[in-house]
Amino acid sequence: MKITVIDFETANYHRASACAIGIVQLENGAVVAQAESLIRPPPGYRRFIPQFIDIHGIYPTDVQDAPDFDEVFEEYRHFFTEDTVLAAHNAPFDMSVLGALMTHYRIPYTCDGFCTMRLARNCWPHIGSFGLANVARHLGVALQHHQAASDANAAAAIVVASGLTDREKLRPYMRRYNWQPPC
Repeated sequence: MKITVIDFETANYHRASACAIGIVQLENGAVVAQAESLIRPPPGYRRFIPQFIDIHGIYPTDVQDAPDFDEVFEEYRHFFTEDTVLAAHNAPFDMSVLGALMTHYRIPYTCDGFCTMRLARNCWPHIGSFGLANVARHLGVALQHHQAASDANAAAAIVVASGLTDREKLRPYMRRYNWQPPC
């Protein structure tokens, strides 16, 4: 089974303001591919808030020549096939970013996905805090927090450490995502 773990960084509070994506693909519990890209947020969502820059270190000048999300998605479409399950740490955030971008660029996409934070809560309830930095520390995974590729790698490590890498074992954690362009 293929699992594509994603992480987005955003320029501001709007979910369509993605300025970076990190991707790690797992197959049968092993990392088989990784990718990352800066993203130029769409017109109307390009305002960078200083506190967001302080978090991820990405400036407007860093993305001025970066590809738009539709180009990034086309380049990385092989990570987002129909048989692939998506995962993210704090999936409600990253899946809402993906959904906002799919809607903005009118890209239809349907997939199953799950949250590695929820997975960590069930696998290691004794660690108390389930933020990515704490779970990565618990697992001994190096992390440059809020660097999209590093965050995706740490979330992928959670999946591998959980041992839950097949669809049946992950089914209780999954939900269906369906983004269709507005009429």
